[in-house]
Amino acid sequence: MLKRATMAFAVLALALATTRGHELTGYISGEGRLFFHDPLFPGQEENNVSLAAQPEYYHQWDDGAIFTFTPFGRIDSADPERTHWDIRELNYLYPSDWWFLRIGVSRVFWGATEFVHLVDVVNQIDFIEDIDGEDKLGQPMIQFGVTEDWGTVDLFVLPAVRERTFPGRKGRLRPDPVVDTDRAIFESSAKDGEISFAARYGHTVGACDFGVFMFSGTNREPLLVPSDAGLIPPEILDPNTLDGPVLIPFYEKVFQFGADATWAIGDWLWKL
Repeated sequence: MLKRATMAFAVLALALATTRGHELTGYISGEGRLFFHDPLFPGQEENNVSLAAQPEYYHQWDDGAIFTFTPFGRIDSADPERTHWDIRELNYLYPSDWWFLRIGVSRVFWGATEFVHLVDVVNQIDFIEDIDGEDKLGQPMIQFGVTEDWGTVDLFVLPAVRERTFPGRKGRLRPDPVVDTDRAIFESSAKDGEISFAARYGHTVGACDFGVFMFSGTNREPLLVPSDAGLIPPEILDPNTLDGPVLIPFYEKVFQFGADATWAIGDWLWKL
């Protein structure tokens, strides 16, 4: 899959390389993790190394329209679940004087705080990249935005649900018991094909930046249900098919509102 995606990216870049307004950037990085303590669980490696790549192709036409393609892939020596690939961005953006339309796969960043993202609810977290929640999976979306003197309004149609990634049995940074992503359960009858909706209004008044949002659909943050707690009916999950206790991700439906704000007062920066 990763090889085919890389080849497709190369063909697309070469096809558009003769036009104006194109830009090809990206990075390749190596990573090593060293642990001072022995593994807690059987099958785990002492340490691990990995190689990641994220190229980005950017093209802008004369009318201001923008095409962005950003694939990502990682190969890990220890955890097969961490060897993965994803399309972070693959979208077309058409801007006008006071509105814009984006169609495709994209990432959206909401909120004011750096380490607890309470209102960042559109994209799914790529939890096998790191446990800090900063890395996100690309989300298929249709986004319509309006920018005026009275503020900005963004409307989203999210036609699919991305499941959260978790380390596998061989991953050092994993919970006990391990999370079984293959047995994820959805409250919605459409499962990961449910359409979600979101809207956000943002504005700046003096030294205060604030925003309010609404989200309706499947929660991106799953509840982790122990398989041996008796909470999952046998017709949904047969305990006899499990190799020991696991955590089952449960994605519930939610309807929620949220708000964030940032005040710059002198040398202080207050965040809510």
